[in-house]
Amino acid sequence: MANIVSYKGFMPVGGVDQKGHGGTKAYFIPASVTNPVGVGDVVIKTNGLNAVAINGIPANTLPTCTPAVAALTTTKPTGIVVGIMPVDAYAPIEAHGKGGQNRVVFVMEDLNAEFKVRANAGKTVKVGHNADIVYAAPSLGTSSVSLAASATTATLPFRVVGVVTSPDNDASAECAEYIVRLNNSSEAQAVAGV
Repeated sequence: MANIVSYKGFMPVGGVDQKGHGGTKAYFIPASVTNPVGVGDVVIKTNGLNAVAINGIPANTLPTCTPAVAALTTTKPTGIVVGIMPVDAYAPIEAHGKGGQNRVVFVMEDLNAEFKVRANAGKTVKVGHNADIVYAAPSLGTSSVSLAASATTATLPFRVVGVVTSPDNDASAECAEYIVRLNNSSEAQAVAGV
């Protein structure tokens, strides 16, 4: 059976020891960052704090980050965006993450958190390996990121730990969905794949 190809980035599915979605932290993306961000996108911690107050959050209280807009190679991701604080409650969801404005994103950086993500078309992914991302800009507030081909390289950002068990996911077909964890994170030491 062919898999439905609809890249939605990384979606949390729980953790090694629990099925909740703890381990989130608020981060600030300044207006100087012109790239959009969507739920399911990968972010990278940057140096600094929010220089301005936003949505009632005082200045100098949130760490800053930027969305990953290319393969990470050796850049260490911090986590996955699981929510975006509305800038304007009446604006559509895709407006909350658009570039060129101050944004607050909620990032899951728990090292035991697991995410499901689809392999990019034509990429071979193996459980036990590590993998990078294939970037595409978010669509309607949702990530379009997918997994690149996997390898045993320790510096790759995500460890492939399983396959999504679902009747509509065929791991032997192109664009299958996999379960991954952060591997080479800004918050942890990387390990080689098997």
